[in-house]
Amino acid sequence: WMITYRMTNLLWEMPWVLTSRFVFNDLSTLDDVVAKTEYMRANPLHMWWWIVGSFGAVDLRTVNRNSTFFTLELNCFANLAESLVFFHLNRKRSPLRYLVPVLGAGAPVAFTIMFSFTEVFNGFANMPGNTADTLLALCWTQYQFVVFPIIFCYWGLEMLFEDWKHCYLPSDNQ
Repeated sequence: WMITYRMTNLLWEMPWVLTSRFVFNDLSTLDDVVAKTEYMRANPLHMWWWIVGSFGAVDLRTVNRNSTFFTLELNCFANLAESLVFFHLNRKRSPLRYLVPVLGAGAPVAFTIMFSFTEVFNGFANMPGNTADTLLALCWTQYQFVVFPIIFCYWGLEMLFEDWKHCYLPSDNQ
C-alpha cells in the first residue's frame, strides 16, 4: 500500500499541485470540465489534463481551486520525503526505521477526515453527481487512507519493538 500510495503522490498529486493553479481556470461545474473535451482530444499531449483533472467528475474541488483540497494535497511532498527516509534507514538496518510509518500514520487519517468533512459541512457543494458519486468520492476512495495507515502503524509498532529488543536489550533477555 505504501508503494502504491507513493506512486499516486508522485504521478497524480505532485503534478496536480504543481499545475492546478494555472491549468484549471474558470471551472466550477461538471459542464465546464466536459467542455474541455475538445482541448483534450486536440493533441495527445493534452491528455495529461484529463488525468490530472479527472477526479473532478465526482469532486469539483480538484478543478475549482479549492484551497482546502490544495492544502491537503501538499502532503504528497511530505509523503515522498517520508518514504525516502524510511528506505534510507532500512538500507542502513537502523532500529529507528519503523518509527517512520508509525509517526507518519496519523497524517493520512487526519487529512482524510478533513477532506471528507469539509465537503459534508459545505453541503456537498462540489459534488456534481448523485449519491453514488458522492459516496465514491468521500467514502469508497477514502477508506483506504484511514484503514491502511492504522494497519501499518500497528505492524510498524510491532516491528519497531522487535528491532529495539534485539538492539537495546542484552542478548540473555531476548
